[in-house]
Amino acid sequence: MIEIERKFLVKSDKYRSDAFKVQLLSQAYLNNNPDKSVRIRIVDNEGFITIKGPSNDGGFSRFEWEKKIPFDEAVELMKLCGDQLILKKRYFVKHNKIILEVVNETLWRSANFKKKVFCKTQQNNLRS
Repeated sequence: MIEIERKFLVKSDKYRSDAFKVQLLSQAYLNNNPDKSVRIRIVDNEGFITIKGPSNDGGFSRFEWEKKIPFDEAVELMKLCGDQLILKKRYFVKHNKIILEVVNETLWRSANFKKKVFCKTQQNNLRS
């Protein structure tokens, strides 16, 4: 499957009040480099493993394979990822005929962390 995704800079927090759904998730990477990455994610007490290939088309698309895995296996695999855990709060906002995902992300590394906020939409969220 090819993932097509666009990201945008978020300049205000209005998305919080406009969201029709909010989702919490945690993730970590078993392997993360520009050519390929293996991600473990927990969303709503469900586990997922995702493999992503290198970016194509100027960074706008890439191969992505994702499979649901048992929650307890996801937890054990996340333990293999070391001290890097990413916590996200995903806000789903409808804008015209497009569903935007505004992501508030915190990267934890031991006692240090950094935050970023961005907005993204995937090709399957674009409606004609």
